[in-house]
Amino acid sequence: MSFLALLRSDKNAIATAWRDAIYSTYPFDTAGFLRKGQDEFKNPVGVRTDAAVHALTKHLLEEKVLDDLDLDAALDELVRIRAVQDFTPAKAVGAIFLLKGVVRLHLSKVGKMKDHIEAVLRFESKVDSVALRAFDIYVKCRTQLYEMRLKEIKNRHAMLFRHAGLTADTAAEETPDSEQQ
Repeated sequence: MSFLALLRSDKNAIATAWRDAIYSTYPFDTAGFLRKGQDEFKNPVGVRTDAAVHALTKHLLEEKVLDDLDLDAALDELVRIRAVQDFTPAKAVGAIFLLKGVVRLHLSKVGKMKDHIEAVLRFESKVDSVALRAFDIYVKCRTQLYEMRLKEIKNRHAMLFRHAGLTADTAAEETPDSEQQ
């Protein structure tokens, strides 16, 4: 059985183990909450993380890395959640690398690690490529977040100045008639 076929035969178990590894990066209480319930309204982070992990697992177990909108959408789903939270860039994108350990552990359990060393290295290289794409997405998300925060700060200051009467009526100053008088 080929390396990827071996992994595909246990795709759901691998995805679940990867998801649990990602959940373990959260504080204990949060991780417990994320594992509970599949209600999108009560547990949106858990549901979205689970869906993203299963979609990414499906893509990564294909013969090649897909330059695909579905892959980017699944990465965006996982990384966007972590970009908004208090994770460092390394921990936010590091969730992708957790799959390597999950796959190694799985192969060790089934006794096939020695048979597929070259394939494991190729797979891990594919994971690295996906992680680089995830980092690009993370940077875009953080940039968008900072731009939104900056806009909010500017709006708050403008509102404070208006309420304090510290803004000039620029429309009256710019008319040519006011310059002649």
